[in-house]
Amino acid sequence: MPLRQATLDRQLEQASVRLAKHIEKLDKNGVAKTDRSKDPKWRSLNAECKQIRDRMKTVKVVVARDAEAANRKAEKLAAPKVEEPKVKKAKAEKPAKEKAKKEKKPKEGE
Repeated sequence: MPLRQATLDRQLEQASVRLAKHIEKLDKNGVAKTDRSKDPKWRSLNAECKQIRDRMKTVKVVVARDAEAANRKAEKLAAPKVEEPKVKKAKAEKPAKEKAKKEKKPKEGE
C-alpha cells in the first residue's frame, strides 16, 4: 500500500530536522559547505531527504492517475448504454473434399 501524503510530509520534516542538526555539528567543527559531501553521515541524511521527496512526487502522480481513472469510469457509467444488435459471424465454408475413387484395374493374370 502506498504511503499517504501526510505520512510523507511528517517523514520529510523529521529527516530535515536530523539533517539540520548534523549540519549544525559540522558548522561547529568548521567544515565548509563544499566539504559536507565528504561526510558520510551528511550524505546519508541528505539521501534520505531526497528519497522522501521523490516518493512525494510519485504519490502526486499516482493520485492524479487514480482521479483520472475514476473520472473516466464515472463518465462511462453516466453515458447511455447503446446496444448494438449481435451479428452472428458466418462460418467459413470448408472446402469440399473430393473423393476420387480409384478405378480398379483388372489383374492381367485373371
